[in-house]
Amino acid sequence: MIGLHFFSSRRERFLILDACPDRVNALIVSIDEEKHIRPERILPNVNPLRLAGYLKLGRIGDNIIIAADPALVYTATLPVTFARHDASSPVTAIETENMLSQAVGRFFNQCRSDAGLELGVDDLDVLLVNSRVLNFKVDGHHVLNPLDFRGRSIEAFVELTLTTRGIFENLKELLRDRKTFFFTESGRAELLTLGKLDGLPATFIALGIHASRVFLMQKASVGHSISRAPLTWRANRPRRVFAEALGVSDRTADEVYRAYLEGRVSPTARRAFEKLLEPTARALLAELTVARLKGPMYLSSTEPLPFPLPHRGRSFTLLAPSLQTIAERLGVSIDPKQWPMAEEMIFPRLAPFFEFYFAKSDSWVNRWLARHLNWLGASARGGHPMEK
Repeated sequence: MIGLHFFSSRRERFLILDACPDRVNALIVSIDEEKHIRPERILPNVNPLRLAGYLKLGRIGDNIIIAADPALVYTATLPVTFARHDASSPVTAIETENMLSQAVGRFFNQCRSDAGLELGVDDLDVLLVNSRVLNFKVDGHHVLNPLDFRGRSIEAFVELTLTTRGIFENLKELLRDRKTFFFTESGRAELLTLGKLDGLPATFIALGIHASRVFLMQKASVGHSISRAPLTWRANRPRRVFAEALGVSDRTADEVYRAYLEGRVSPTARRAFEKLLEPTARALLAELTVARLKGPMYLSSTEPLPFPLPHRGRSFTLLAPSLQTIAERLGVSIDPKQWPMAEEMIFPRLAPFFEFYFAKSDSWVNRWLARHLNWLGASARGGHPMEK
């Protein structure tokens, strides 16, 4: 555990749980009245029972954010059409809520098998943890809010986020007495923030050890749409190349790889390592080219890349997210010197917080879905994920 500051009553605190297939990392951050964000506690590979004690001390409340690794998340976007009995009457909130509750339960049953296959778990171990309406139509016309419109039909695109029961088994003791929590996909959270920098379309590449994804956010008739595509290249590939070529452990390979990146090797070793890494770097760029990616796009990796950013490919330019630009655009302040990690790693850790903190602008129906998600999915999944 890394303790950084004593808790003070004038700062609002948030717990960010970074859920990976092999561990859960915890970060407690605070934001003050001047919108300055700083770390309060950093707990790598945390024991949930031990963390529960810090939560009582830190007055976190319901500000709990779970950010899942892409390897633990399955997302599906599905259309729903609802024929109305009385086209002359205005659409009501109760009518819309009933339509969405039925749609979410039905769609969950439809896609849970595909989710189980992708996540590598049994269908019964697939849980619905989030749902959002991306846009509405009334009689074929796009509307931000269907309430009080008249028409024969309502259409909507619903995005479902599913994950594995194992996440909640690991966190059951920690979340037992919590009424609500916010769940997101780590790559999606980064994309939503980056989309505020240069407008849409926005492309974001998330390279991880367990899964890598390309995220694309585009303008829709109302709001935006998000699509995903898998990548085979993994963030730990350079380290594995070093381990295999040198015949050393992963830990030693990581130390040698970082020494090379930091210029702490001899000129002869540097030339040899450059030659060793060239096929690995070329493989990543080739996969992005085959995916027909074009223009500027942001890239984040859980481990150091074999080349610096920005980096130009055949039809694209890979960019590193700028922490200070992001902070300025969001109206917050962040001092990298207060964070015991490389500056490029701060934004990925904070992106889920940004999504949660600035979700106040979300539509009324998505706020309603977030509040009622537990019972919306209960019939489909056989109970709340926190149930014993």
